[in-house]
Amino acid sequence: MAYIGRSPADAPLTSADIADGVITAPKIATDAVETVKVKDLNVTNAKIANDAVGVAELSATGVASASTYLRGDNAWSSIAADTNDKVSVSVDDTTPGYLNGKLVGGTNITLTEGSGGADETLTAALTGTIATARLGTGIADATTFLRGDQTYAAVVGGSQVLIHTTTISGSVANVDITSIFTSTYKKYIIDCINIHAVVDYGDLRIQAFSSGGSPDIGSNYRYYVSGFTDGSAAMAANSTGNTFLQVQRTNIGNAATESGSSRIWIDDPAGTTYQKNVFTQSSGINNAGAVVWSSAAGAYTSAVAITGLRFTLGSGNMDGGIIKIYGIT
Repeated sequence: MAYIGRSPADAPLTSADIADGVITAPKIATDAVETVKVKDLNVTNAKIANDAVGVAELSATGVASASTYLRGDNAWSSIAADTNDKVSVSVDDTTPGYLNGKLVGGTNITLTEGSGGADETLTAALTGTIATARLGTGIADATTFLRGDQTYAAVVGGSQVLIHTTTISGSVANVDITSIFTSTYKKYIIDCINIHAVVDYGDLRIQAFSSGGSPDIGSNYRYYVSGFTDGSAAMAANSTGNTFLQVQRTNIGNAATESGSSRIWIDDPAGTTYQKNVFTQSSGINNAGAVVWSSAAGAYTSAVAITGLRFTLGSGNMDGGIIKIYGIT
């Protein structure tokens, strides 16, 4: 190239004189660039065009193919197949093994290997029962239940606990249930189911047992009981000091298909501070074949602890029925 005046001084070609991406693979002759010609750190990523360095330009040993991969030691190599697929439990496990040997079933758990060969399975199955201690915290016993938060706790709020059952199977004048009331419960429910009278006009009555061992037959019972028949006939009875508390006003009939049933509520029978409040609801078939409903409120007026009840009828014996007693938590 001709110059006017003095020619410029010679200067070496630097990386700054080459625009990014200008040097591509077709611009470089085979074996044209020697290592000594390249200044350290002058060839940067920005100076090399995309795809300019192919597999052939790599100095790795071995054969590059679809089945080989470049290892860290700069050699093309295939990945060896693992024909011994054992597992280690942790990084400290020095003895790898097969899963059916490494996996151990716990209490009541069995491990079963599926059919041999091909795609095998290992099945874990529960056998027997699970101990209550494994289901939740707290004390598991007859008074506690497993809550949704996996805690054993007593049920709060009006649950009925059946504590006694008597079945009447022969003709008896009285049914005595003693030593049943304790301080465990502040309220009790007594269900008298299908009480059958031997003679007509059998209304259910109760008397209280105390620690003395005999029912109290003194004038320590007050009550008011009233009811109606399905024909709207009204019936009532009351007392301010009787020797029993009348539970129902139904005049139970004695026919084979006639009976009377009652539910009795009694508050804190084992307490010694207050009189014992009693409330009842009853229904039955009377001696005329009519349906009768009645309700009663009453009290045992002695402020002593009572331990049980005597059940009797106003007329004759009873020869059938069931009496269930529940404690209310």
